[in-house]
Amino acid sequence: MPGHFIVLADLDGSSGVRNPHECYPNFREYADYGVPNMAADANAAARGLLKAGAEHVTRSAEAVSPAADIALALRQKLISAQVDSPAALGKGTLLDELEAGPVAGLFLTGMHGKAGTANSFSSHTIAPFLALRLNGDVISDAQLTALLAGSFGVPLVGASGDWVACEDLHWAVPDLPVAPTKTGFDRSTVRHHNPLTVRVAIEEVAERAARALDLFRPLSPGAPFRLE
Repeated sequence: MPGHFIVLADLDGSSGVRNPHECYPNFREYADYGVPNMAADANAAARGLLKAGAEHVTRSAEAVSPAADIALALRQKLISAQVDSPAALGKGTLLDELEAGPVAGLFLTGMHGKAGTANSFSSHTIAPFLALRLNGDVISDAQLTALLAGSFGVPLVGASGDWVACEDLHWAVPDLPVAPTKTGFDRSTVRHHNPLTVRVAIEEVAERAARALDLFRPLSPGAPFRLE
């Protein structure tokens, strides 16, 4: 499938990430375990998209607020040392990539549950202890990101992350191809799926998603809408 795809990686829902210390750059585990696992999931998605015939795939690390700029820069630098696919490393944020365009589709990796989700590892929206509501309903980072992409006419084509995040995305995009990475017991305890098996599944899901690109439509909140 011709076109440019973006793989946007988040850390908390990535396979193999099991300790809160792996999610924050002020801990050594962040660079030693967290980012390498995040990069491996993103690389798997990129391989699948390229296998399906994507002309170009850009990988980027998630940052949805100005406060995340330092962590984003570190993630991008660390991901650059984890390249095992011909996908390019994004030089800016998702917004930069969308504005540069054109983009055929967006694939999300490492997604986690939204704020208030008890059985999702490191569940939050934008930042811990915050909540974002769309028309009165709490939404996830994944939904917010898909809506941002949709505002540029770019559809969400697939995702990986903990099972709660995958189920939540199915409310917005019922037939979205997903690859669950883990099952959370609470915000700090998780049962992992085998990361190697998960990455095979991510690659397969991404390939299937790219081949079915015509089935996906940009996500929109409708009008009017209230975001708070």
